[in-house]
Amino acid sequence: MGDTPDDADRAVHGRPPNSHDEWATLVGSLRCVPAFMYDKHMTVVAANSLARRLDRVFEPGNNLVLDAFRPRDGGPPDDADLRNKRDQAVAVLRASLRRHPEDGVFLDIVGELAATSAEFSSLWASTTPMKNTDTITFQLRPGESVKLTYHRLEASGRDGEVLVIFHPADQAATRVLDELITRHQGAAE
Repeated sequence: MGDTPDDADRAVHGRPPNSHDEWATLVGSLRCVPAFMYDKHMTVVAANSLARRLDRVFEPGNNLVLDAFRPRDGGPPDDADLRNKRDQAVAVLRASLRRHPEDGVFLDIVGELAATSAEFSSLWASTTPMKNTDTITFQLRPGESVKLTYHRLEASGRDGEVLVIFHPADQAATRVLDELITRHQGAAE
């Protein structure tokens, strides 16, 4: 990972990275699948270029829950997939709050959304369970979408980090993802 004795010790003993920069290096090394990592507040701390090409929400620093309830350009506000994303974002935040001590960031996120979104308030009061695997659709551009299945993998980092890795949900998604990878590699050269 790096040149310090701590980095070498982590590599030899299988200890997890201890900084967002180290997580970013790990996530960035995954070149054939979209992947990103978020912390206990659901703020993106690292994302590879494929994930960032899927959706702007995967830019480091974006909060997944806050973004789920922001108005979207180009998509209907009552889209079933968007409702599923919102439902799961709230379920994941609720589960994270159960595992980690309440702090000002949690309170700010819940307070802001409770004050501005009746849908958030309704979902927050529900008991919808968090899913570690599900399939969602991303709109890449008008008329082009890709259906991907995600897997949430809890990391053993200090900030409750979770790694999310996507894979194609069907043959059509495999073709679209392959094209996205090819376009990305061509743009990088």
